[in-house]
Amino acid sequence: MKVLISVEKAINRGLLMIHIPILMIFLTTVFLLSYLILNNYVEPWFTPFGLIFGILFLLIYRNFAITKWRIWAYENVRNINELKQKARLHKLIGRDGNFFERIEIRSQYQNEKLKILEKRINVKDIFRDDISVPKETKIFYAKHLGIGGLFVGMFFLATGFYLLFGKEKSIFGLLPIIGSIFPFKKGIKIIRDKNYQILINSEGIKLKNEELISWKYIQEANMDFDPNFNHHGSHIQHYFSFVVNGNVVNVPINELNVNHIRLKHLLQVYRVRYEKENKVRSI
Repeated sequence: MKVLISVEKAINRGLLMIHIPILMIFLTTVFLLSYLILNNYVEPWFTPFGLIFGILFLLIYRNFAITKWRIWAYENVRNINELKQKARLHKLIGRDGNFFERIEIRSQYQNEKLKILEKRINVKDIFRDDISVPKETKIFYAKHLGIGGLFVGMFFLATGFYLLFGKEKSIFGLLPIIGSIFPFKKGIKIIRDKNYQILINSEGIKLKNEELISWKYIQEANMDFDPNFNHHGSHIQHYFSFVVNGNVVNVPINELNVNHIRLKHLLQVYRVRYEKENKVRSI
């Protein structure tokens, strides 16, 4: 009987096969270009062409390597759905059918093999309890982010006063003073809020100021994490989403004291406990 490996081991191998070589290719390109330019082997105008060549080589390697890793992982991991979700969290793959999946380099044999292996997605994943997880988990705002916001606000404020009342006495000092308002406001909000933002246990999920939602009504198949640009377009926002009675609930987690990988594990553990306590039969 074939011994299957854990999702975590498959992800770690993916990081070694894909992310680390990609980083090395990029750094080698930058160092090589710097060496050639500083030693007058090539002219500075060659820099963008060298970077484009390095990025193309990087993409070619990535598109070969990701196919090899997919086949190996799908053959050696039991929980294919969990594998794909966690691979997305680690930026190994994107959503099915996205641009980067379409440009993956596959032979006809590899393509046919992946189609066969991906049929296992229809098989329900098997999860086990984790005794290290407590009976109930409360997730709060990350206080260090609030403190960081206050420091950023103080820096902007000090810079503004220096520009306004220093030697230059520039009116442009008003800009950082105005800019300090947002980090101050955000930092104070996080520090003052002592309530949990999410509570999870074997009964369900409870969001702040909301009623507890039983696992019975949460559609696990739609529970996922996605990196998306927030409405400011300034940074990547992580959130988890689930469907309750046809309604999608999105919960941002960037400012919470838990990362998306840990939260995903907690959700799996408490779902398992709910099914065990209520004798829910796995299909």
